[in-house]
Amino acid sequence: MISGNLFSFSVILKKSSNIFLIPLPLVPSSRVISSTKQPPNRWETYLPLGKVIPGTRLITFKVPLKKAKCEKLPKHEQFTPTHLVSKIRDAGFELGMVVDLTFTRKYYSPSEFHHQGIRYEKIFTEGHNIPNDDVVNRFFDALEGFYESNVNEIFNESRGYSIERENLLQDLKRRKA
Repeated sequence: MISGNLFSFSVILKKSSNIFLIPLPLVPSSRVISSTKQPPNRWETYLPLGKVIPGTRLITFKVPLKKAKCEKLPKHEQFTPTHLVSKIRDAGFELGMVVDLTFTRKYYSPSEFHHQGIRYEKIFTEGHNIPNDDVVNRFFDALEGFYESNVNEIFNESRGYSIERENLLQDLKRRKA
């Protein structure tokens, strides 16, 4: 995982069940941007979205930006939370949770994810340093919380009719007791 202020971002997808993080590949760029109405320095050198490793639920992507920070960029370079959700959906996945590992709140509003029913977790992570144990533990706690809250949904997707799921859940609870 890349640990820079702008690029330490993870998404949890509602498919598969293993945990793995992947870095974003760098793409060379000669453009340097430095304005509060424009993307941060080096932002455009990163691809918007990494690739999902088969069998995992995580993907990294560069930090999406408020529309105002992207408006001076050509359309094909713009990357907002809306673009992120669309790209994930176009890849055949559903975005379940975003874990924001940047060290600021200035790039976009978490409500852009909340309004779409996407869980959002903010973990301030200092850039250019290896995250300390507290940051790592908070990250894994966020993952576990997401997985636990989605166990029933995952289970339901793997069973037939709802009455069968209900009967099976009751049987499992009785056996456990």
